[in-house]
Amino acid sequence: MPLVSLDVSDTRIRNGFAVGAGIETAIADHWSVKLEYLFVGLQNASYFAVPPPAVLTRTGVPITDNIVRAGLNYRFGGPIVGKY
Repeated sequence: MPLVSLDVSDTRIRNGFAVGAGIETAIADHWSVKLEYLFVGLQNASYFAVPPPAVLTRTGVPITDNIVRAGLNYRFGGPIVGKY
């Protein structure tokens, strides 16, 4: 029996939420490092495939994602002060 691959694409707008936290600290005069975490939860989705003759349906598929970002930042110059 051959393996069947099914790619699903969805372009609908979904309601959801995002929550996260992060930290940034200086490591040198103008350099800092950061670490961030973000959890995204979106409205459940329904997907289906129609391989003849049966119809396969999957409803209530949760759409979630965990995002971790790390960064290295360089800060140019000092504060900009307006002179009047």
